[in-house]
Parts: sequence; structure tokens; C-alpha cells
Amino acid sequence: MPGAVDPAGYDQSVHFLKLGVGICRKESLTMPYNFSFPYPVVDPGKWTVNQSGETELKFSHRIHFQGWAYSYEKKLSLRDNELHIAHSLENTGEKPLYSWAYSHNLFQIKNRTVGPE
Repeated sequence: MPGAVDPAGYDQSVHFLKLGVGICRKESLTMPYNFSFPYPVVDPGKWTVNQSGETELKFSHRIHFQGWAYSYEKKLSLRDNELHIAHSLENTGEKPLYSWAYSHNLFQIKNRTVGPE
């Protein structure tokens, strides 16, 4: 399946679309994709943050690149002393998007990770 490992457009150009990051640039056309490599971001797309009351934040990311486009939303809400996280990803482009579903658990409060130590 194309794009299941490599981001959209990676095999076609020096520029490619990485979900949740934006349009990135690789060093050469022959460079194999490396998820952990710090590719320069040439266009981060449009990020917005909206707060709803004191207990809810919504982050939105929208971008379009060579026929690929998406709208991503992540909502954080506090309910009864619990943190709830909801995600949505909508393909708004003409080309299909393929991706492994992943979510980073990098949440910290006062520079301390949450959960068992």
C-alpha cells in the first residue's frame, strides 16, 4: 500500500507531506524515509488553537500539497478529574492518504510525566 510507511509524495519529489507536521524537504531524491530524521519544514500549514471554557482545548491543522490535503483535529477535555483526548482526520484532497495510526503520549505536567513511575 503506497504511503503506509512513507509520507505522501515522498517518492515523487524533494518535498513531501508529513501528517501533523506539514510540508517537509528531504536532502536528496534517493534518501530513504526515516521517521525520526529531522526533515526541515518548509510549510507548516495552518494551525489553530481554540479554547472552550476552562476545560476544553481544540487543536486544528489544515494543509494542501500537490493534490493531498487534510483536516486534523485533536480535542483535549477535562471531565470529572479525567483527561479525555479525541482525534479526527479527514482527507480533503483529491489523492488518497495512507497512514499508520499513532498518537504520541508525551503529556507532562510541571515537567513530570503522568502515570506510574
